[in-house]
Amino acid sequence: MTYDPDQQPDAAWWLELDESERIEQVHSALSARGEEPPPVRATVQAVVETQIAAYEPPAVRRAAERLTDEGLRRNIVLRTLTVKLIQHMHRAMQQGGFDHAAYERDLDSLTGAAILAGALGLKD
Repeated sequence: MTYDPDQQPDAAWWLELDESERIEQVHSALSARGEEPPPVRATVQAVVETQIAAYEPPAVRRAAERLTDEGLRRNIVLRTLTVKLIQHMHRAMQQGGFDHAAYERDLDSLTGAAILAGALGLKD
């Protein structure tokens, strides 16, 4: 099986991979699309995929499902969720701790309309 960011991977398969294999799967898929992602992007996107597959925290999977139901392509949803996690990780380094409640509130407030309008600076 190979990873495709446009398709939700089988959760059992994804969770059976070790972390380095997940990162490599993401990096290879993005490279095959002509993207040369910085290592941190592939790593964090692999974390987001793991959060979705493990349903932990639940807000990540809820956001992914809601945004795809609103018509966004899955790869755009993943890029958005990856950016959000990076933003919260950066904030955690500045503030000395990860604010899980703020992360979940941020995810719950995401809308497909705002993303499509470019509110997050993402373009396809």
